[in-house]
Amino acid sequence: MSLPSGGLSMSTTTKMIRGNLGILSSRKQAAILLFLLLGITACTPSTSTESQSVTETLPPPVIKSVTQTPTPDPWADSLAAFDHVVSFVETNYPERASLSQLSWEKVAQESQESLVIRFTSGDWKVSTFESALHQEGSLIEVAVKNEMTGFLWEGYNEREEVVGWVVSGGWVPKSMGSNAGDEWLEYSNERYGYRFEYPPDALVIESGVGFFDMEEKPEDLSNRDFFYELYERIGSNLCVRVELGDGYILFDAPENHSVKYTYCRRFGQQTGEYYDHSLEVGVDGEIYKAEGKEFLQTGADNPERDEWYVVNLSSGMRIEFGAESYDGERFEAYEEAVLPTLIQILETYQTLP
Repeated sequence: MSLPSGGLSMSTTTKMIRGNLGILSSRKQAAILLFLLLGITACTPSTSTESQSVTETLPPPVIKSVTQTPTPDPWADSLAAFDHVVSFVETNYPERASLSQLSWEKVAQESQESLVIRFTSGDWKVSTFESALHQEGSLIEVAVKNEMTGFLWEGYNEREEVVGWVVSGGWVPKSMGSNAGDEWLEYSNERYGYRFEYPPDALVIESGVGFFDMEEKPEDLSNRDFFYELYERIGSNLCVRVELGDGYILFDAPENHSVKYTYCRRFGQQTGEYYDHSLEVGVDGEIYKAEGKEFLQTGADNPERDEWYVVNLSSGMRIEFGAESYDGERFEAYEEAVLPTLIQILETYQTLP
């Protein structure tokens, strides 16, 4: 079979082949037709742009090896920070913070800019704050607090590094007080250089930096960085409170001046009559005149009473002691049993060499 020099279209060629193969069986027709069509498609030139078939030889594909940086998971980072900080705090303050065996409940507050997770177990609360979401190894701020004892640790976790400070020591565990004889315990404050003794039924509470004056902060430091600087410089025992029954004593270091970094004095005044009063106490080997006021509520059947005294030592230490507001009978019980013991505690006060 000969073909015109101009070639044939696919549809015309197919009709011609089918006509010449009519005498063959259908199976043989299909095989020969397929063979001829393949040969025509591959070898027959065409001058028609409409029917032209072009087969291009393409270069082999270039396969590039791409290493993708995984997107950081803020939840995973915050949970890891929680584990690191809890372990760090318990390791460094085992008598004040036993945390590893606790069961925690968590609540999260997430936005496009930040993730806050609050963990709670009884009186313990831990919070994590991450502001730089989706940045691998970002800094996560963490706070560990016991609302009953007043213990407070604040700091941050960056990757696996934990940095932080005890802002307030809270209750001083009885196990940390050395025996001072007659079943009394000794409290020692090496940072501010003093010691005193107290009965075992008294509670000793330490507190540190709670606030600062913005005028004191250098312009090149953020609030957070300045807080951390103060934590390191001021410590967690700037103010020490002793609670005994209905009475109290406040030992306020000179660096605080009663309200510079934390409140180390009684709060507010009530409506009633205030009377000046004083008494002499022996403190650190000297006799001081403690001056203060006594309060008497007016217009009540069983009026409340309270009192306070202040002693300013030559070292700059400010000591306040007295009672909160109670009804008349309770205040009288304080005067008879508690106030004499507060004075005994003050008599044991000594400046450390």
